[in-house]
Amino acid sequence: MIVLASSVLSIVIFRGVSDQWYHLEYLFVVFFCYGLASTLVSYAISLVSRSQLAAFAFAAGSQA
Repeated sequence: MIVLASSVLSIVIFRGVSDQWYHLEYLFVVFFCYGLASTLVSYAISLVSRSQLAAFAFAAGSQA
């Protein structure tokens, strides 16, 4: 739900700020899929890490 809300919010901001973006529905799909993928990767990392801090560090490091 958070991924959906943040994807919608970012698309609304892009639409309101600039007219240069065409086919924002494709950008929405990209944002939504990236959010789901990063959530699943973070969950998989948390399954094998020893602590919450280690899981956060690996997940944040892999996103950078």
